[in-house]
Order: sequence, then structure tokens, then C-alpha cells
Amino acid sequence: QEYPYSVDERNAAILASSSDAEKLRDTLAVILAPVMERGLPWAHVFGDMDRVNGLQNDEAMPVYRSFAGCLSEAGAESADGCGNYLLPLTDESGNPLFCLYGLDSHSGVHDYEADYGSPGRARLSNPLYGKHYLDGIRFNQSMFYWKTSKTMEQQYGRKIPSMILFHTPIPEMTYLPMNPY
Repeated sequence: QEYPYSVDERNAAILASSSDAEKLRDTLAVILAPVMERGLPWAHVFGDMDRVNGLQNDEAMPVYRSFAGCLSEAGAESADGCGNYLLPLTDESGNPLFCLYGLDSHSGVHDYEADYGSPGRARLSNPLYGKHYLDGIRFNQSMFYWKTSKTMEQQYGRKIPSMILFHTPIPEMTYLPMNPY
């Protein structure tokens, strides 16, 4: 039997009518009950379905943060979205052994259009899951990861093993099936 030390929660809000903070709080209380009972730290990332019923991510983040053990943060203002953060897992001395990065995958192409305008009839050559309306990780979010990773590397004199948690893959993933070698 395994005993996790932490939990990564993704897309709990899709199970709820997240049109208001109270409904989201009630749903999270049920979903997170086993985590709360065990006193585990946990984090979440936002994805494409988190705003379908009207509650914006910056409105939902305080609801998530109100639960014990939540390590998620609204995150860097230099990166688009809400919930772009670094969680270093450290030894007793505070030296990072491993890093978890959380990135907001955004709710859909309407987020992109709100920030940058409509791309018109532009499409990816092989759209994610065959859907042209998904947004995804943006360049400034990739740069947030890269710059933060480089800063950690310089500060500690070594590369820190890391994992990035997000919901919708980066657009470049659409090119992998077309370029298997």
C-alpha cells in the first residue's frame, strides 16, 4: 500500500457547477475530504473547463487556498493566467531536491482572443484533439518556467529535477505525431 506525501488535483471544478464560490467550496470539500483527513499538502492547476460556468480563475483561487494544505498560488504576474507557480520540494536544510511547476492552461481560445484579438481563420496544422477552440500554455508561461529554472540552477549550482503540471498540452505537442523521429 502506498502513502502519498502530496496530491496534485486537476479539474475538480468540472464536477461542480462552479458558477459561484459556495458551490465550488462545497464540491472541493467532498473531493478533498480524503486529503484533508490525512493532512496531505496538495496543489492544483487550472485547465480548459474550469471557467465554463462563469467563476473566473482569479475568483476561484481564494476558494482553493481556503482549504488546509493547499500549496497553489495565483503566481507570477509575468505569466498569463492564474496559477503559474513553483513548488520546490526541499531537504531539511531547505535545498531543493525536486521542483513542481504549475501552469494555467487557460479556458479556451476566447482567453487568447480577449488578450490578443481574434486570430481570424488561423488554425494549427494538427489541432489539439481535433478542436480549434483550445487555448494552451503561452510563450510567457514557458519563459516563466525557463527563467525560474535557470535562476534555481544558478542559485544552487546544479540543475534541479522538475516536472511541469498543466492540463492542455503546449501547441508544439501537435507536431509530435507528424515527426516521430
